[in-house]
Amino acid sequence: MGRRALASLLLAAGCCRAGGVQSAPPATAVETMAGQPLRALAFGPTAFGKTASQSFQVVSQSTVDAHVSVVISGPDAELFTASPAAPTTIPAGGARPFTVTFAPVLPGVIPDGDVQDSATITVTSDDPNHPTTLVLLTGRAAAQRLDLCWAPDAGAQDCASQAAVTVQFGTAPYGGLTPPQEVDIVNRSDVPLTVMGLALDGAALDAGFMMKEHVTTPFPLSAAAGESEVLHLLLDPRGSGPLAGSFLVTSDDPRLAGKPMSLALAGAGGQPGQPIACLGIDQITYADGRRVAVDPTQSLSAQPGVVPPGPLDTARFTPLTKPGCSYDPQDGTNLHYQYALALPAGSKAALVADLPHPPDQTLAFDVAGLYTVTMSFTDSAGLSARAQVTVDARPHDDISFELTWTSPVAVDLDLHFVRVESAGGDPRTLVGNPQEDCDYCNCLKAADYSNGSPCSSPAFTYPTFVDWGAPDDAGVRDRDDPILAAQYDEDPEGNAPLRTQPIDIANLSYPEQGADYDLLVHYFGNPGGSGGDCNVNSDCDADGGWLVCQAAGSSSSCLPAATARLRTFVEGEEVDAGGPVVSTLAEPCALWWAGTLHWSASAEPLPDGGRSPPRFTFTPHTDADGGWLTSAGSLGPSGCVIGP
Repeated sequence: MGRRALASLLLAAGCCRAGGVQSAPPATAVETMAGQPLRALAFGPTAFGKTASQSFQVVSQSTVDAHVSVVISGPDAELFTASPAAPTTIPAGGARPFTVTFAPVLPGVIPDGDVQDSATITVTSDDPNHPTTLVLLTGRAAAQRLDLCWAPDAGAQDCASQAAVTVQFGTAPYGGLTPPQEVDIVNRSDVPLTVMGLALDGAALDAGFMMKEHVTTPFPLSAAAGESEVLHLLLDPRGSGPLAGSFLVTSDDPRLAGKPMSLALAGAGGQPGQPIACLGIDQITYADGRRVAVDPTQSLSAQPGVVPPGPLDTARFTPLTKPGCSYDPQDGTNLHYQYALALPAGSKAALVADLPHPPDQTLAFDVAGLYTVTMSFTDSAGLSARAQVTVDARPHDDISFELTWTSPVAVDLDLHFVRVESAGGDPRTLVGNPQEDCDYCNCLKAADYSNGSPCSSPAFTYPTFVDWGAPDDAGVRDRDDPILAAQYDEDPEGNAPLRTQPIDIANLSYPEQGADYDLLVHYFGNPGGSGGDCNVNSDCDADGGWLVCQAAGSSSSCLPAATARLRTFVEGEEVDAGGPVVSTLAEPCALWWAGTLHWSASAEPLPDGGRSPPRFTFTPHTDADGGWLTSAGSLGPSGCVIGP
């Protein structure tokens, strides 16, 4: 019979009250929230210290209010509570929900399995037909239980719940990786488990143990007993010999009281592999602009088709000469390279990083001599490797003269390479003669030789180069015409050449048989910088070496003495066994006749495949034999001006 039909029947039956009004007595029913009769409430597994709740309702089935109260009793009544607990009025035809909460308390001795709890809830009302209704309460309580297992083989597990477990990683080479080892984080209970943290202890991190997966904590493992989170651990040895550490997992397992459960980790690192260093030259750029590729795995002497670099040439050094070179088993090719450079006397060359080709280095040779480039690195295992290349930078031409100089401030000296037309003539009369004197801007420079542009300064009216050939060859450089090269550093637009090393080099191939060649050094002036302000020469301190005052636009400078150093080479060999010819030019416009080279005959092939040596003599000139001269020029704001 439905609720409304029952109410109508009761109303029809009626009963008499004072005043003659008829009404039905209270009638109640205890039901589920879905409207079904309720006889029991069962709580599934609930973690100790957690709560679980369920609801039921009491329904009024009459036209009068019902008065209801609930009481919980039984062996585990203290674990259950009902709300509302106070007597409650249910309006006629209405319903009132009640909530029962199960809150199991963690016992002093934590049980291994589930605990069954029970109680009875008594619903009392003023329904004369059903004054009490009993509902059985049952609850299962359990403690979270963490377990850590290692799976050494497919289908096998060693778990920390049974005995202490050590995960074995075996041996890996220093800088290598072991195969991954599977570790399972398992929930052994019927209630949800929360994993609060995963960590490797300090010893494990120092040894090189690591987790393959990136896992964010906290994360839950559901109440299905045996659910697990699978992780993989690796060993990247940070040393050799035995390595150990621990894998730590914290959770809300009450048995652990906030402390982590751990697995021991054990492995070993092999001996570190020795790094391999290589160094070679893979490119040479010559002073005339030619660029050639070189095999960096071989020495230059083993490559007959390659002309070794000489002064004013540039070479690129690379440590990555071939696969497996400049390699470290621990660090691969991610290495920090250190370079060192040993220079010949008088050189100011420096290694420069080749940014388009790291970690390559370029070196612009300035003076002739031995250059030694050393590359080294130390790997993470503390093992070092290094490689070294030595280049003997020699001039390429039959005759080469190298002028370098030093002074307290930047000054400009010019090398004059003069072909003598009549023996015994005064070299001073040859200075400035474009047909017989090769000096700055009246002889083809290396930069001009590559792009064909002459020196455009209005102070000079000479052709692009000096032609020492026949008159009808004017304007055409023959192989017996000289080249004067100076070291410059130009900006990317080719403007404003700036001298980076005071050096002039005069080269000549195919010298004329029986010809004499004079070498003169001229102190031109100060191209920039300052040696102290002055108005007249007397303002300059002769005791300190500042002798002459040169006006330069709105300012002026005291110019010091300059020490010149001249070296002579024939077919790449330095001819003065006693060392360079050195002299001091005391003031601007001074001219030093440094020496004369007489060429008798060039080297010639011999029938046996060899070559006869060239025949020549070189006579250096000093103060004692008239080598020291003074030019008739005068010092002006832009430098020394040579007289007619």
